[in-house]
Amino acid sequence: MNLSRKTKRLGRDPVGTPRWQNALAAPANALAVLFFGRERRPSRSALKNSAASLGWVAVNWCMVPVIYWALELTRSLYALLSIQTLPASAWEGVPWLLLLLISLAVKDFADYWNHRLMHTRWIWPIHAVHHSDTHVNFLTSFRLHFLEAIFMGISYVILLTCLGIPPIIGATGAMLLTLHNGYVHIDMDFGHGPFKYLLTSPRLHRWHHADHPKALGKNLANLFPFYDVLFGTYYLPGRCDEPVGARSAQVPPFALLNQFVLPFVLWLKMASARLPFGAIPGARRSAANRDRL
Repeated sequence: MNLSRKTKRLGRDPVGTPRWQNALAAPANALAVLFFGRERRPSRSALKNSAASLGWVAVNWCMVPVIYWALELTRSLYALLSIQTLPASAWEGVPWLLLLLISLAVKDFADYWNHRLMHTRWIWPIHAVHHSDTHVNFLTSFRLHFLEAIFMGISYVILLTCLGIPPIIGATGAMLLTLHNGYVHIDMDFGHGPFKYLLTSPRLHRWHHADHPKALGKNLANLFPFYDVLFGTYYLPGRCDEPVGARSAQVPPFALLNQFVLPFVLWLKMASARLPFGAIPGARRSAANRDRL
């Protein structure tokens, strides 16, 4: 009896592992890919980064009332402007799939410019927390400062309210974007081949998180890379093996309290650097180091 027939009769794969063990190992392997990527092992750094990301889930849950209040205030102020909006009936007759694609394309266009703004000097402090992860994985997609959530939400009110997209379409699009955002943060070298300009891949987004001079401020589209191509921010030289995180910007990767106060600390330093030396203690040192922020 040859080896293949023997292993088949014994319920084993060609290398001799029982099939039931492979079936049980599949979920564990999938979780290892999500949380530990190519390493597939819980290194100390990976565990600390994952704990910090989970900490931000808890922090933002507690900050929901603040986020809600800020968005409601924005909606009230927006309503005072009496800007014309498209009624939901304007979209009647449009196939739901086409309407969903339109909704995703418009939202990603807004996200692209939001993201581009968040990589400028004065708004970077609220986005730096997301880039602080030195072991980017699935959980990194949830590592967001509550100020970033407010900034993004306000931009949606201003940029998207006038379109009158039906709520069910908007909610469906948000769910898909959340799933895709988790996918692009996994540490796997998927490049999407001929579709690399159509849908953001983990390889492309990993370059966005790379602590590498040529990658800074690149690959800003969350979903559709052709926005990066169109606006000159596309960067994909190949597989990304560069270190990730905001190491050169000295953003703390693990300390949750330090990350929470980070935007306020950086804004204070940048503001003090614009004042005459001596106006605020430590201003001279801040001025000397302002290019590091």
